[in-house]
Amino acid sequence: MEGGIQYETKDGEVVEVNVAVLLLPCSRFRSFCLTISKSQSVLLSFFTEAFESLGGIPTEIVIDNMKTVMDEARTEYSSGKVNAKFTQIAKDFGFKVRPYIAGRPRTKGKVEATMKLLDEIRASQGQLTLEELHLTSKNIHICVDIYNYECSRQNQHYSEA
Repeated sequence: MEGGIQYETKDGEVVEVNVAVLLLPCSRFRSFCLTISKSQSVLLSFFTEAFESLGGIPTEIVIDNMKTVMDEARTEYSSGKVNAKFTQIAKDFGFKVRPYIAGRPRTKGKVEATMKLLDEIRASQGQLTLEELHLTSKNIHICVDIYNYECSRQNQHYSEA
């Protein structure tokens, strides 16, 4: 989950905005979720919806070192420690968890390159209510769904050739 952006709504309310993203680098499938919470229930809901859109579950997920998932961050010198609740979530879904190495942005470059949504959020500071920001993210999500569909069609075309 990326973000932690302090966002001021046009009503003057300040909230922390986060973006969850699931990206499959080979197929280019991507799914986003705008949230004001980093709770495990929000993350679980995001994965459930993303996996439903995908039509399956990846065998491995490379994940950020956020506290919702990690008790100890993975570093170059430590394998880190995934917390028990997230370990159970991964086990229930059937995917392996591989945390990013903290302090190594090149590890997650493909995700970072797709996070233009954060720029859109920053650019709309003070212009939208929280509800309008949510609707804007839903419109972006619809565009992503169209992109995913086009990518799957293109991948299908290449695999048939």
